Amino acid sequence: MRAEIEFESFGQWLKRRRRLLDLTQEQLGRLAGCSGAAIRKFEAGERKPSQELAGLLADALQIPDTERQTFLRMARGLPPLHAPAAAPAAAGRRVPALVAENLPAPLTSLIDRIRDATFITRLLEDAAVRWITLIGPPGIGKTRLSIQSARQALAHFADGAWFVDLAQVEDASFVLPAVCRALASLGVPAAASLEQLARELHARSLLLVLDNFEHVTDAAVEIAGLLKRSAQVKVLATSRIPLYIYGEHLYRVPPLSIPPQEAARRPASLMDYEAVQLFVMRTRLHQPGLTPTTENAAAIVDICRDLEGIPLALELAAATLQRMSLEELNGLLHRPEGESWLKQVSTPARDLPARQRTLENVVAWSYTLLTPSQQELFSSLSVFVDGFDLEAARSICCDEPLPERAAVRQWLEDLSEHSLLVRESGQGKPRWRMLEIIHEYASLRLSPARRAELEERRAGHYLERLMAFGSADVDERESFLSANVGNLHTSLNWALVAQRARLGYELVIRLEGYWAKFGYDKAGLQFIQRLLAMPGDLPVQARLDLLGMASDLAWQLHDFETGLSYTEQAVQLGRAQGLRSATAVYLNRLGRINLERGLFPEARRVLEECLELARADPQALNPGAPLAQLGELALFEGRREDARAILHEALDLLTDDEPIFQGIARVDLAEAALAENQFAQAQHWLEQSYAYTGAHIRRAIVFLCAAAGYLLLAPPGGRQAAAAARLYGAIDALVERSGVSLSIFYRQLNEQRSRQARQQLGQSAWIEEFESGRKLSRDEALQQARALIAKGEG
Repeated sequence: MRAEIEFESFGQWLKRRRRLLDLTQEQLGRLAGCSGAAIRKFEAGERKPSQELAGLLADALQIPDTERQTFLRMARGLPPLHAPAAAPAAAGRRVPALVAENLPAPLTSLIDRIRDATFITRLLEDAAVRWITLIGPPGIGKTRLSIQSARQALAHFADGAWFVDLAQVEDASFVLPAVCRALASLGVPAAASLEQLARELHARSLLLVLDNFEHVTDAAVEIAGLLKRSAQVKVLATSRIPLYIYGEHLYRVPPLSIPPQEAARRPASLMDYEAVQLFVMRTRLHQPGLTPTTENAAAIVDICRDLEGIPLALELAAATLQRMSLEELNGLLHRPEGESWLKQVSTPARDLPARQRTLENVVAWSYTLLTPSQQELFSSLSVFVDGFDLEAARSICCDEPLPERAAVRQWLEDLSEHSLLVRESGQGKPRWRMLEIIHEYASLRLSPARRAELEERRAGHYLERLMAFGSADVDERESFLSANVGNLHTSLNWALVAQRARLGYELVIRLEGYWAKFGYDKAGLQFIQRLLAMPGDLPVQARLDLLGMASDLAWQLHDFETGLSYTEQAVQLGRAQGLRSATAVYLNRLGRINLERGLFPEARRVLEECLELARADPQALNPGAPLAQLGELALFEGRREDARAILHEALDLLTDDEPIFQGIARVDLAEAALAENQFAQAQHWLEQSYAYTGAHIRRAIVFLCAAAGYLLLAPPGGRQAAAAARLYGAIDALVERSGVSLSIFYRQLNEQRSRQARQQLGQSAWIEEFESGRKLSRDEALQQARALIAKGEG
């Protein structure tokens, strides 16, 4: 193989590059400023290009800088300095990546967008350019061009290019979580805040490809803030409108080139025009023999001109030729009622509604080709916002008696053949979705009465499916939620608007855990707040549940005031209703919040009341829970003898059903022992507390804090200081990634102990150990701490 490459002629190299880039000889000639005939002669070895033309050919063929000198030498007939490298994959084909990326691999090639992609790639490689927005009407090819440009620029970004589809993101507040999920393989937490994400990306070089930004433009400011804090991160966005961000470089994606009317007299020249290339190549998917001829040239020119070079319109037109002839299609486009539509297609309107109307007409024409029953199903499917599976389509969009699944599947495949649905491939059950523009049009075809009926069915359907998951179906349930989060949120929103409080409650209690895990805390809190504000009465227990969930989500968002407010409301409601169990549970939670905030008198008051209720009715709440917190309060206040007595009493009462409070009591006893240099006791309680570190991320971090203190303080101090520094690095990283806010007690204790470790080690050694610890995962840090504690040495 090496010998074959070394003896490749210039003409062979030229031809290989041209074919890999899906260029005809005429197309390459246009890009380089010469004729197709000249390209044919260069490839045959009959002529050599001039030095200037060779340079233009190198540009058009995207010859790498490392090969350019060899290319120019061989163009002049000189021997190469070294063998030319194998060409990169063709435009539209996947390049074997040397860096990480998640760019979708298109199933069809990019139609002669070489010049556009090259220009955008050069912008991406310009250090002064941080944000590029590709703008243009729907269907113009922004997404395809963004993917192609990102792929060509991959080598410029050491940490890769990451594609984020925002079409299914329904609110600007969901954009940041979507970005975090796309970057999960880089170790970015799913629920990272802007500050956390900026820290994660601070030293990384990567490209974010944010597709379909137009409906969440408010998020652009937040993403721009990320760029300000991450110097090597760039954004390539697609949108129908400018995002108006300082430093934004706009690139207006043009339509495909169209032939003049007189070009119909020269059929052989029609494939020089991009619109004709796309129309013919897509038609060849089902009519392989289609070629412009004297007989069909006029119809092809008319269709491409009528559709103004809009790629989506051309693809729909090509798909229609499965059901009618070229002449019938041309006649359909020229029917009298289509004249206004053709006029709108050519309108270069910038505002979103105008661009929607343009492609509405493209879809309207395709819609007329459906049978009445297909039209009914098509419009009904617009009730979905982020795709759907067969069961959802059948249950929601089909009337009783429900048709057989095989029949519904065939109907969906029929709509896919009309290019009105996209069938999503992948593992698991097949799913379908509508392109955004087509979805908007289908929505307009739905009557208000039918929409209301379908929306109610949708909410009921997704609730039933959530209720069907058992406690052991964790992965399957999570996969279902991830695939349908847009449909679920839309269903919940409908329930709230329709004042269906009970339905809203049933959805919320099944979504709250997903919100907390995948970064929808803010959206979830907003949904619950709307539900709590609805007129009418929810059952008391339901209201208590909602107040508790709102408190938890607010706590995760570090909104302590809101968390306190909802917890206090839950306490008041429990008291008013005489519900000892609820009152005790929420008093205990209120005590926890006050402890974490350092509000010790308030914490003591509510925890003592909680303990009184728990002692009176242990079935309502195990008294060991408030006792563990009162023991921690005594420790925080420096009352170590009281702390030990209270914590031992708590442990006598607690069961395995209270792992968090078991962990609290044991770590606090370890800290009390450390404060009095009782290292054997500290070791004993730390070894016992390890079993409870999995109860909550906060328990794991607090255990590591105490473990680091033990390793630092237990004699001899030299070697333990290094181990402690590693654990402090791990603690720092875990706090940053999880968003956990440590109590004032532990923040101050960690600062004091870290200074001591830094003094023992020296600045250089401290930094080395600390940074080493930051690289540890949660499990690695816990395992190291456990092993060191068991040895009694660092």
